[in-house]
Amino acid sequence: MRLLAINIEGLAQGNQAKMVSSGFEVAANGDSVPAMGPPTNFKVSDGLNAGEIKTSVKGVDRAMMYSQEYALALPDADTSWTTWVSSSVTYVFTELPSGTRVYARVGAIGRKEQLVYSDILSRIVQ
Repeated sequence: MRLLAINIEGLAQGNQAKMVSSGFEVAANGDSVPAMGPPTNFKVSDGLNAGEIKTSVKGVDRAMMYSQEYALALPDADTSWTTWVSSSVTYVFTELPSGTRVYARVGAIGRKEQLVYSDILSRIVQ
């Protein structure tokens, strides 16, 4: 039954009238998405090896993915972040230069292009 509903949704191509006329209940219209809160309990710690930094956050309700990011310079509006996107709330960045201060943040990614960032923390790479 679920496959049939997915097929009808694809054939309707977003046309609400076609989906309603199919006989299936339309669960949500997709116009409103509840706001997500920012990631909390954000931590930056040493990895197991030299040149590694581990980032972690508490999972965010309604987040689909997490953008784990770091920069090697004090962040400002023009900062270029190195980013790794995954469904995991933790990530280990490797091959970082030892003795360098790294600035990190995590973004929770939700539906409809929602992106909410944690605070920025820094740590010196071991």
